[in-house]
Amino acid sequence: MEAVTYQKLETYAKRLPSGVLAIWQPPQAVKALLELEPGADQDFQMMVAFESEPGVPTGKWMSLGNHKSIKVSWLRKHYHKLGNLLHVPSPATESSSLQREPKELRKYLESVVAELEPVVASRFDSSLANLVEFQCSVCGEPVAANLEGVQKSHKAVCLNPSCGAEFSPLKAKRVSFYFA
Repeated sequence: MEAVTYQKLETYAKRLPSGVLAIWQPPQAVKALLELEPGADQDFQMMVAFESEPGVPTGKWMSLGNHKSIKVSWLRKHYHKLGNLLHVPSPATESSSLQREPKELRKYLESVVAELEPVVASRFDSSLANLVEFQCSVCGEPVAANLEGVQKSHKAVCLNPSCGAEFSPLKAKRVSFYFA
């Protein structure tokens, strides 16, 4: 889970505040990915076709590749549960629901691995986004937000872990969006 998440973050590294890759755990990283790219946790197939004129495809569509991703809901469900299996149980957790019979635990782990296999095997990723870039007025770090995401969520978030300031887009006569 961690390797897949960090590999995906590398696609967006230019849009991240410096140093955050060293401190984020996958749940925080995926949340940030969704700020950068609203569909970052979705599977997709990239296809192309020649165009006779802009927007008018001619000929056959060709697949460039398939991308598989970890869904944020799936990651939340399994990340901490798996992490807890790596720790020696304390007396307080001896009888908790985290303790499983070996056969039950094996079945669970095999199901997690089976769900991760297509994601790990997927080596295709892309980021095609119109960006809104500005300097955070709170911490001074650069903020790069996906314009489509800003239009849907009506906010841009500073991804500096010690800041997290939210900015709302304001409409202006000649500027589509600016932040205050």
